[in-house]
Amino acid sequence: MSTDNNYSFTLKTILEKEKLNATNFLEWHRNLGLVLKIAKKLYVLDRPVPLEPENYTAAARKVLEKHNDDSSEVAYIILATMSYELAKGLEDLGAYEMLEQLKDMFQKQARQESFDTMKQLISWKMEQGSPVLKAQSLKWKAS
Repeated sequence: MSTDNNYSFTLKTILEKEKLNATNFLEWHRNLGLVLKIAKKLYVLDRPVPLEPENYTAAARKVLEKHNDDSSEVAYIILATMSYELAKGLEDLGAYEMLEQLKDMFQKQARQESFDTMKQLISWKMEQGSPVLKAQSLKWKAS
């Protein structure tokens, strides 16, 4: 095994160490970006694989084939590093489309968590008579 393959394998173990589940998307996404940046494949998450027009030059066709191959490899890495429950239904998507769908799923969850947190903060009130300016002496109680 070459040094590049050892390096790539070591990086992929970062993602396999803690698979994507319903609670760790941000950390998993960060690690995925690090691994793909080192492997020089991060670009496949920026845009979908373009369609192949009839008038492609040989050089352009080669670039398109590389993008398609890299996208397939990244898609398999993504699938291999997530829980089975999350992977269901994503198997037929490209890497870009897969990540966009995951972002959409977890953005809704993040918005709900933010809403719940704000709702809880708004429901809290200061005790009557507590000083407002001294943060260390504030006494909070749930209403």
